[in-house]
Amino acid sequence: HLSEFVCSLTGRDKEVFEARIVSEKPLTLQEIGNKYGITRERARQIEARIIKKLKKFVKEKGTLDI
Repeated sequence: HLSEFVCSLTGRDKEVFEARIVSEKPLTLQEIGNKYGITRERARQIEARIIKKLKKFVKEKGTLDI
């Protein structure tokens, strides 16, 4: 189901998800901010929005098949 969720993301959200949330060596909020020309706080807000979407997605799909 995780790959299905990733496919539902676009552009910056997809890159932030992959570089920050599921990465073994996640980028810092500052590094993400620098990459996109945004503040650390805005990067944090984007990350929080993605996590909220992920929680909703998991809730709608039920438990993940492992």
